[in-house]
Amino acid sequence: MPWASFEDAKAKAIKILGKDADMPKEKVDFDKISKAVEDGFDSVKKARDQLEAALLECDNALSSGVNAVKQTQMIYEKSDFGLNPKKPEDAKKIKQARQLIGAVLAKSLSISAQDMKSFEELEKHAIQVGKYKCPSALN
Repeated sequence: MPWASFEDAKAKAIKILGKDADMPKEKVDFDKISKAVEDGFDSVKKARDQLEAALLECDNALSSGVNAVKQTQMIYEKSDFGLNPKKPEDAKKIKQARQLIGAVLAKSLSISAQDMKSFEELEKHAIQVGKYKCPSALN
């Protein structure tokens, strides 16, 4: 910490000034301030680590959600809903049901894609926070 250098400089100044010199008294406790700074940086590092873990958890959840929708989409695309697709009126109902459900699932995938794009941008910012190192305290 810079306070150690200050104390060394003060000791050297006393040698230069001599025993009769009167050194001013500091009005602050540098050890206390130094500890507070270290604690502050430790807190920031902990918060950064928690943010990275939360982002990973959210990323995994988003991916699982997309996979679940895709799987559901495939199930409904091949389902005949217990009807006979060879009957024209049943075929029409099957087609309408697939289109209705397919549209909702497709919209869900579109929204998920937007969410994932936004989330990727958030992750980039978090990575930059993770790369930041305070020269004096986080090394």
